[in-house]
Amino acid sequence: MSPAFTRIHGWLYLLAALELPMQAADDPATGAGSFKVSANFEVQPWALVSASEQKAALPQQPPGDALAAGRRDDLTGMFGIDFPSRLVSGGTLGPDGRLYTIAHQAGATVLPGEKQGLEAPGEGLVMRSEPDGSHAEIFCRGLRDPHDLAFDNRGDLFTADAGSGSQGRWLYLLENGDYGWRTGWLHSALDPARVPWMAEKPWARRFDGQSAWALPPVANVPAGSWVVAHYPGTGFNGLYDDHFFVSNPVRRAIFFWCMRPNGAGFLFLDEQEALSGAVVREMAFRPGGRLEFVTHDDRATVGAAKEAGYSLKLLNAIPEPPVEEVARLLGGELDQKAPIDLRGLLKHPDQRIRLAAEWRLALSPSPNGEYFLREAALSPKAGPDPLIARVHAIWGLGIAARRAEQKAPGTGAKIAEPLISLLENEDLEVRSQAARVLGELRVSAAFDGLLRALRNPDERVSMFAAQALAKLGNRDALPQLILMLRDAGDHDPNLRQAYVEALLGLHDFSALEQAAQNDSAAVRMGALLAMRKLRRAEVARFLQDEEPALVLEAARAIHDENIASALPHLAALIEHPSSDEALMCRVLNASFRVGEAENATALANFAAREDLPEPLRFDALNLLARWPAPPAVDYVTGEPIALAARAAAPARAALEAVWPKFASATDAKLIAAAAQARRALQAGAK
Repeated sequence: MSPAFTRIHGWLYLLAALELPMQAADDPATGAGSFKVSANFEVQPWALVSASEQKAALPQQPPGDALAAGRRDDLTGMFGIDFPSRLVSGGTLGPDGRLYTIAHQAGATVLPGEKQGLEAPGEGLVMRSEPDGSHAEIFCRGLRDPHDLAFDNRGDLFTADAGSGSQGRWLYLLENGDYGWRTGWLHSALDPARVPWMAEKPWARRFDGQSAWALPPVANVPAGSWVVAHYPGTGFNGLYDDHFFVSNPVRRAIFFWCMRPNGAGFLFLDEQEALSGAVVREMAFRPGGRLEFVTHDDRATVGAAKEAGYSLKLLNAIPEPPVEEVARLLGGELDQKAPIDLRGLLKHPDQRIRLAAEWRLALSPSPNGEYFLREAALSPKAGPDPLIARVHAIWGLGIAARRAEQKAPGTGAKIAEPLISLLENEDLEVRSQAARVLGELRVSAAFDGLLRALRNPDERVSMFAAQALAKLGNRDALPQLILMLRDAGDHDPNLRQAYVEALLGLHDFSALEQAAQNDSAAVRMGALLAMRKLRRAEVARFLQDEEPALVLEAARAIHDENIASALPHLAALIEHPSSDEALMCRVLNASFRVGEAENATALANFAAREDLPEPLRFDALNLLARWPAPPAVDYVTGEPIALAARAAAPARAALEAVWPKFASATDAKLIAAAAQARRALQAGAK
């Protein structure tokens, strides 16, 4: 039996272990009577007897010894990545058979090896790898403090991010997506309301004029650490299909959320309360049809005697055959199932059973596993296999092909090639998932079909086709990508993100230059965002664009990514100042970073101009005060930055040249700021 197969088995046994005997809570003060429960549910208490039973009751760890409970310190050895183990959570096996893990906002650095040089310090990440930790990569970035990861029935990944001085975020996570958070925002020298995170609102739901580099959330939710569990499909009833059960200690309740697809993303439809009065720290669905959760008094520390466990279930629920079957299957019966039986389980109402069947067929040493997956994937719409079974079969065939490719390059594409025909399937979700798998396996023969799928009016299909084309790297896709960027505009950031990734996947900078010259602002924006991700100095060309939104986005790219060779071009905009604070605070700070005598003169002249916004004049004075000894963190972004000490004389002379304008000023605060800068420069000259 292969190691990967053993790890999948281990995960299933952990699920089965959730069916431990329950004990009634002895302490009435912590009993279920203290909760207010929706009319549809009831709560039963159970006792957590020991720390080891607490860990076994609601396991958050994925399969494999390296991530077993109490072994989080082994992450560096397992993944080949370096980050504090206490900031790792959310290990979840995806429908693609890979492990998704959260590295919280300390960030991570992939150590030398297969991903040498890949790093993202100062932000939360989702890492993706094979179950044994091999082939580790950054899946998405820009998170702050998510707690859990959860997949819906269509294989889409979600998390709830805590937020910072703002609302929290319910996020649909896309491969290579950037969601905007940086720990440096907390250390910016700007007033809190002027820090780009707050002033420009990348954390907010999409709005016209929002920054383009960060993907917005599906919805804003109250700030705080959210626990998330996806309803697997059995135990409650059909009203809760594909819902997420969530809890936030601040709100002291369990809610369920529902969404519907909307273009290349999702629309948040509804929130309803299942239970209130509970500070929930862990939550998971048991195979027996109950939602188990662990609470602790928010006045007590985690692990203290105040902790207790409870079971939420439908009121007066009668055990149904699928619920009982899930408990039996996850209790060990799956081990006795032949491939043909597993094929039938691909359409089981419970997500956990479908995934288990898919994984087992994909990892089966018998050729029947691959055969049954292919048969189900290619089944016609009117055939015996419902959509959900076909989707799982597509994913399973992708796992089988990926494993074959790792053993013998070239074999994986052959296994996946039958999926090419599904790019023309009448079911749009089948097209989407076929495109996803064909792209992951880099099946070059799928190029023509993917190009047609890219043009599909369904934006979800087009998004997955673009993500697939990004991995094929065929420059023949460029004309169509330019057309799609033009037609898409800026109404769907997820769709634009996929098109930008497809541009990047061409690995041809001349293609970006061609897009940058297009007469469509939407196409030029796509080229700009691609250049930002590459940190190319050529992004400075957009500082002269006729479209103000592109000028600002280029300033964000150059300044926030600290593209050093482009900073002088950004600093030069100080000679043509604007009232746009988002732009000009970056222009001023770019002048400070460049640090030449003429930059000091420009800052002093800017500060002395009475026709410019007062907050920006204060910025110019504050930067002059810092001139001789630049701080270790950036004035705007708060990120660590290494600027050498420099002579105070040029800045002092520049301020003295305009001093008469401050001496005659009437604004006391501005006069005080100018005087402080003068004293700092005089002290720096000694």
